[in-house]
Amino acid sequence: MMQMKKNPPSCRTHWSTAKPGYYRVPSKVVSIPVHFVGSERSRTDSAVKIQRMLRGFLVRNAMRKIGAMRVELERIEREIRVEVLRREQRERVRVIETIMNLLLRLDSVRVLHYSGLRECRKSVIKKAVALQEMLDEMAVGEEEVGEDDCVGKEEEGNGMENLQNEKCGSMEEESIGLERSLVERKEEEEEEDEALKNEEKGDGKKRELLLEKIVEDNQKMMEMMAQLFQRNELQSTLLSSLSQRVEQLERAFVVERLRKKKKNKVDARNKQACAKNGFN
Repeated sequence: MMQMKKNPPSCRTHWSTAKPGYYRVPSKVVSIPVHFVGSERSRTDSAVKIQRMLRGFLVRNAMRKIGAMRVELERIEREIRVEVLRREQRERVRVIETIMNLLLRLDSVRVLHYSGLRECRKSVIKKAVALQEMLDEMAVGEEEVGEDDCVGKEEEGNGMENLQNEKCGSMEEESIGLERSLVERKEEEEEEDEALKNEEKGDGKKRELLLEKIVEDNQKMMEMMAQLFQRNELQSTLLSSLSQRVEQLERAFVVERLRKKKKNKVDARNKQACAKNGFN
Protein backbone atom coordinates (compact mmCIF):
# COMPACT_ATOMS: atom_id res chain seq x y z
CA MET A 1 0.00 0.00 0.00
CA MET A 2 1.33 3.39 -0.99
CA GLN A 3 1.20 6.46 1.34
CA MET A 4 2.12 10.08 0.54
CA LYS A 5 4.69 11.95 2.71
CA LYS A 6 3.75 15.65 3.39
CA ASN A 7 6.37 18.51 3.14
CA PRO A 8 6.59 21.18 5.93
CA PRO A 9 4.91 24.54 5.09
CA SER A 10 8.20 26.52 5.55
CA CYS A 11 9.78 24.87 2.53
CA ARG A 12 6.96 25.82 0.18
CA THR A 13 7.18 28.92 -2.10
CA HIS A 14 4.86 30.43 -4.63
CA TRP A 15 6.95 29.34 -7.56
CA SER A 16 8.03 25.97 -6.34
CA THR A 17 5.69 23.01 -6.46
CA ALA A 18 5.87 20.40 -3.79
CA LYS A 19 6.80 16.98 -5.05
CA PRO A 20 5.07 14.36 -2.99
CA GLY A 21 7.18 11.56 -1.66
CA TYR A 22 5.88 7.96 -1.66
CA TYR A 23 7.04 4.96 0.30
CA ARG A 24 5.90 1.30 0.15
CA VAL A 25 4.27 -0.51 3.00
CA PRO A 26 5.69 -4.02 3.23
CA SER A 27 3.11 -6.56 2.03
CA LYS A 28 2.16 -9.50 4.17
CA VAL A 29 2.41 -12.93 2.49
CA VAL A 30 -0.32 -15.38 3.42
CA SER A 31 0.11 -19.00 2.39
CA ILE A 32 -3.11 -20.72 1.27
CA PRO A 33 -2.94 -24.51 1.23
CA VAL A 34 -4.11 -26.00 -2.04
CA HIS A 35 -5.36 -29.57 -2.09
CA PHE A 36 -5.42 -31.05 -5.59
CA VAL A 37 -7.96 -33.80 -6.19
CA GLY A 38 -7.25 -35.91 -9.23
CA SER A 39 -10.26 -36.48 -11.49
CA GLU A 40 -8.77 -39.46 -13.27
CA ARG A 41 -9.59 -42.92 -11.95
CA SER A 42 -7.27 -45.84 -12.10
CA ARG A 43 -7.88 -48.65 -14.55
CA THR A 44 -8.83 -51.17 -11.89
CA ASP A 45 -11.37 -48.83 -10.29
CA SER A 46 -13.00 -48.20 -13.67
CA ALA A 47 -13.12 -51.93 -14.42
CA VAL A 48 -14.68 -52.69 -11.02
CA LYS A 49 -17.30 -49.99 -11.53
CA ILE A 50 -18.19 -51.29 -15.00
CA GLN A 51 -18.50 -54.84 -13.68
CA ARG A 52 -20.69 -53.67 -10.80
CA MET A 53 -23.00 -51.79 -13.16
CA LEU A 54 -23.20 -54.75 -15.57
CA ARG A 55 -24.04 -57.19 -12.77
CA GLY A 56 -26.69 -54.86 -11.41
CA PHE A 57 -28.24 -54.56 -14.86
CA LEU A 58 -28.28 -58.36 -15.34
CA VAL A 59 -29.80 -58.94 -11.90
CA ARG A 60 -32.51 -56.32 -12.45
CA ASN A 61 -33.32 -57.73 -15.88
CA ALA A 62 -33.58 -61.32 -14.58
CA MET A 63 -35.67 -60.20 -11.59
CA ARG A 64 -38.00 -58.30 -13.90
CA LYS A 65 -38.52 -61.40 -16.06
CA ILE A 66 -39.15 -63.67 -13.07
CA GLY A 67 -41.60 -61.14 -11.60
CA ALA A 68 -43.53 -60.95 -14.89
CA MET A 69 -43.76 -64.76 -15.01
CA ARG A 70 -44.93 -64.86 -11.38
CA VAL A 71 -47.70 -62.36 -12.22
CA GLU A 72 -48.69 -64.44 -15.26
CA LEU A 73 -48.83 -67.61 -13.15
CA GLU A 74 -51.02 -65.87 -10.56
CA ARG A 75 -53.32 -64.71 -13.36
CA ILE A 76 -53.62 -68.29 -14.66
CA GLU A 77 -54.36 -69.52 -11.14
CA ARG A 78 -57.09 -66.89 -10.70
CA GLU A 79 -58.69 -67.72 -14.05
CA ILE A 80 -58.84 -71.47 -13.35
CA ARG A 81 -62.41 -72.67 -12.88
CA VAL A 82 -62.69 -76.18 -11.51
CA GLU A 83 -66.13 -76.85 -13.02
CA VAL A 84 -65.06 -75.76 -16.51
CA LEU A 85 -61.82 -77.75 -16.39
CA ARG A 86 -63.63 -80.89 -15.23
CA ARG A 87 -66.20 -80.52 -17.97
CA GLU A 88 -63.94 -79.47 -20.86
CA GLN A 89 -60.79 -81.47 -21.48
CA ARG A 90 -59.60 -79.08 -24.20
CA GLU A 91 -59.50 -76.18 -21.73
CA ARG A 92 -57.52 -78.29 -19.26
CA VAL A 93 -54.98 -79.25 -21.95
CA ARG A 94 -54.63 -75.57 -22.94
CA VAL A 95 -53.89 -74.54 -19.34
CA ILE A 96 -51.32 -77.36 -18.96
CA GLU A 97 -49.57 -76.28 -22.17
CA THR A 98 -49.48 -72.67 -20.94
CA ILE A 99 -47.88 -73.78 -17.66
CA MET A 100 -45.29 -75.90 -19.52
CA ASN A 101 -44.43 -72.94 -21.75
CA LEU A 102 -44.03 -70.80 -18.63
CA LEU A 103 -41.70 -73.39 -17.08
CA LEU A 104 -39.52 -73.43 -20.20
CA ARG A 105 -39.33 -69.63 -20.16
CA LEU A 106 -38.36 -69.72 -16.48
CA ASP A 107 -35.61 -72.19 -17.26
CA SER A 108 -34.22 -69.90 -19.97
CA VAL A 109 -33.73 -67.03 -17.47
CA ARG A 110 -30.04 -66.65 -16.50
CA VAL A 111 -29.52 -66.31 -12.76
CA LEU A 112 -25.69 -66.50 -12.88
CA HIS A 113 -24.33 -67.33 -9.40
CA TYR A 114 -26.74 -65.22 -7.33
CA SER A 115 -28.55 -67.33 -4.73
CA GLY A 116 -31.39 -64.82 -4.31
CA LEU A 117 -32.39 -65.02 -7.97
CA ARG A 118 -32.08 -68.80 -7.89
CA GLU A 119 -34.39 -69.07 -4.87
CA CYS A 120 -36.93 -66.72 -6.44
CA ARG A 121 -37.00 -68.73 -9.66
CA LYS A 122 -37.24 -71.97 -7.68
CA SER A 123 -40.30 -70.71 -5.78
CA VAL A 124 -42.08 -69.80 -9.04
CA ILE A 125 -41.21 -73.22 -10.52
CA LYS A 126 -42.57 -75.00 -7.43
CA LYS A 127 -45.82 -73.05 -7.68
CA ALA A 128 -46.20 -73.90 -11.37
CA VAL A 129 -45.46 -77.60 -10.75
CA ALA A 130 -48.02 -77.70 -7.91
CA LEU A 131 -50.64 -76.16 -10.20
CA GLN A 132 -49.84 -78.71 -12.90
CA GLU A 133 -50.13 -81.58 -10.42
CA MET A 134 -53.55 -80.27 -9.36
CA LEU A 135 -54.70 -80.36 -12.99
CA ASP A 136 -53.34 -83.91 -13.39
CA GLU A 137 -55.20 -85.04 -10.25
CA MET A 138 -58.35 -83.45 -11.66
CA ALA A 139 -57.96 -85.50 -14.84
CA VAL A 140 -57.42 -88.71 -12.81
CA GLY A 141 -60.54 -87.92 -10.73
CA GLU A 142 -62.57 -87.54 -13.91
CA GLU A 143 -61.40 -90.96 -15.08
CA GLU A 144 -62.43 -92.50 -11.74
CA VAL A 145 -65.88 -90.91 -12.04
CA GLY A 146 -66.20 -92.44 -15.51
CA GLU A 147 -65.29 -95.87 -14.13
CA ASP A 148 -67.92 -95.51 -11.37
CA ASP A 149 -70.53 -94.73 -14.02
CA CYS A 150 -69.52 -97.84 -15.94
CA VAL A 151 -69.89 -99.96 -12.78
CA GLY A 152 -73.35 -98.49 -12.15
CA LYS A 153 -74.40 -99.31 -15.69
CA GLU A 154 -73.21 -102.89 -15.26
CA GLU A 155 -75.25 -103.26 -12.04
CA GLU A 156 -78.34 -101.90 -13.77
CA GLY A 157 -77.80 -104.37 -16.60
CA ASN A 158 -77.56 -107.24 -14.12
CA GLY A 159 -80.80 -106.13 -12.46
CA MET A 160 -82.55 -106.07 -15.81
CA GLU A 161 -81.28 -109.57 -16.54
CA ASN A 162 -82.75 -110.84 -13.26
CA LEU A 163 -86.11 -109.25 -14.02
CA GLN A 164 -86.10 -110.75 -17.45
CA ASN A 165 -85.30 -114.17 -16.02
CA GLU A 166 -88.27 -113.91 -13.64
CA LYS A 167 -90.56 -112.88 -16.48
CA CYS A 168 -89.37 -115.79 -18.55
CA GLY A 169 -90.12 -118.23 -15.71
CA SER A 170 -93.68 -116.96 -15.35
CA MET A 171 -94.27 -117.08 -19.08
CA GLU A 172 -92.99 -120.66 -19.28
CA GLU A 173 -95.76 -121.68 -16.94
CA GLU A 174 -98.36 -119.95 -19.09
CA SER A 175 -97.23 -120.85 -22.60
CA ILE A 176 -94.62 -123.16 -24.05
CA GLY A 177 -94.74 -121.50 -27.46
CA LEU A 178 -93.66 -118.11 -26.17
CA GLU A 179 -90.77 -119.68 -24.25
CA ARG A 180 -88.67 -120.19 -27.34
CA SER A 181 -89.07 -116.60 -28.48
CA LEU A 182 -88.21 -115.31 -25.02
CA VAL A 183 -85.12 -117.54 -24.85
CA GLU A 184 -83.97 -116.29 -28.22
CA ARG A 185 -84.56 -112.69 -27.16
CA LYS A 186 -82.67 -113.32 -23.95
CA GLU A 187 -79.71 -114.72 -25.85
CA GLU A 188 -79.66 -111.71 -28.14
CA GLU A 189 -79.72 -109.33 -25.18
CA GLU A 190 -76.92 -111.26 -23.49
CA GLU A 191 -74.85 -111.01 -26.63
CA GLU A 192 -75.49 -107.27 -26.77
CA ASP A 193 -74.55 -106.91 -23.10
CA GLU A 194 -71.33 -108.84 -23.67
CA ALA A 195 -70.51 -106.64 -26.65
CA LEU A 196 -71.14 -103.52 -24.56
CA LYS A 197 -68.98 -104.88 -21.75
CA ASN A 198 -66.17 -105.64 -24.18
CA GLU A 199 -66.40 -102.13 -25.59
CA GLU A 200 -66.32 -100.62 -22.10
CA LYS A 201 -63.30 -102.75 -21.19
CA GLY A 202 -61.56 -101.61 -24.37
CA ASP A 203 -62.30 -97.97 -23.53
CA GLY A 204 -60.98 -98.50 -20.00
CA LYS A 205 -57.76 -99.99 -21.36
CA LYS A 206 -57.37 -97.09 -23.76
CA ARG A 207 -57.83 -94.63 -20.92
CA GLU A 208 -55.31 -96.48 -18.77
CA LEU A 209 -52.80 -96.45 -21.62
CA LEU A 210 -53.44 -92.73 -22.14
CA LEU A 211 -52.90 -92.01 -18.44
CA GLU A 212 -49.70 -94.07 -18.41
CA LYS A 213 -48.47 -92.17 -21.45
CA ILE A 214 -49.27 -88.82 -19.80
CA VAL A 215 -47.42 -89.88 -16.63
CA GLU A 216 -44.40 -91.00 -18.68
CA ASP A 217 -44.41 -87.71 -20.59
CA ASN A 218 -44.50 -85.77 -17.33
CA GLN A 219 -41.61 -87.80 -15.93
CA LYS A 220 -39.59 -87.22 -19.10
CA MET A 221 -40.35 -83.52 -18.92
CA MET A 222 -39.22 -83.34 -15.29
CA GLU A 223 -36.01 -85.19 -16.17
CA MET A 224 -35.39 -82.77 -19.05
CA MET A 225 -35.96 -79.82 -16.73
CA ALA A 226 -33.54 -81.26 -14.17
CA GLN A 227 -30.94 -81.74 -16.92
CA LEU A 228 -31.48 -78.17 -18.08
CA PHE A 229 -31.03 -76.89 -14.52
CA GLN A 230 -27.77 -78.84 -14.18
CA ARG A 231 -26.57 -77.57 -17.56
CA ASN A 232 -27.34 -73.98 -16.63
CA GLU A 233 -25.47 -74.32 -13.34
CA LEU A 234 -22.50 -75.85 -15.17
CA GLN A 235 -22.52 -73.01 -17.69
CA SER A 236 -22.66 -70.41 -14.93
CA THR A 237 -19.68 -71.99 -13.15
CA LEU A 238 -17.75 -72.16 -16.42
CA LEU A 239 -18.50 -68.50 -17.15
CA SER A 240 -17.40 -67.44 -13.69
CA SER A 241 -14.15 -69.44 -14.01
CA LEU A 242 -13.52 -67.96 -17.47
CA SER A 243 -14.07 -64.43 -16.18
CA GLN A 244 -11.60 -65.08 -13.34
CA ARG A 245 -9.09 -66.47 -15.84
CA VAL A 246 -9.48 -63.38 -18.05
CA GLU A 247 -8.90 -61.11 -15.06
CA GLN A 248 -5.75 -63.06 -14.15
CA LEU A 249 -4.45 -62.80 -17.72
CA GLU A 250 -5.13 -59.06 -17.83
CA ARG A 251 -3.32 -58.60 -14.53
CA ALA A 252 -0.34 -60.66 -15.76
CA PHE A 253 -0.25 -58.67 -19.00
CA VAL A 254 -0.16 -55.37 -17.10
CA VAL A 255 2.61 -56.63 -14.80
CA GLU A 256 4.67 -57.87 -17.76
CA ARG A 257 4.23 -54.58 -19.56
CA LEU A 258 5.37 -52.59 -16.51
CA ARG A 259 8.36 -54.87 -16.08
CA LYS A 260 9.43 -54.39 -19.71
CA LYS A 261 8.98 -50.64 -19.43
CA LYS A 262 11.10 -50.53 -16.29
CA LYS A 263 13.75 -52.69 -17.93
CA ASN A 264 13.87 -50.41 -20.99
CA LYS A 265 14.33 -47.37 -18.74
CA VAL A 266 17.20 -49.06 -16.90
CA ASP A 267 18.86 -50.06 -20.18
CA ALA A 268 18.53 -46.53 -21.57
CA ARG A 269 20.02 -45.09 -18.38
CA ASN A 270 22.97 -47.52 -18.55
CA LYS A 271 23.60 -46.62 -22.18
CA GLN A 272 23.63 -42.92 -21.35
CA ALA A 273 26.06 -43.52 -18.49
CA CYS A 274 28.35 -45.57 -20.72
CA ALA A 275 28.25 -42.90 -23.41
CA LYS A 276 29.21 -40.18 -20.92
CA ASN A 277 32.09 -42.22 -19.52
CA GLY A 278 33.42 -42.98 -22.99
CA PHE A 279 33.17 -39.33 -24.05
CA ASN A 280 35.03 -38.08 -20.97
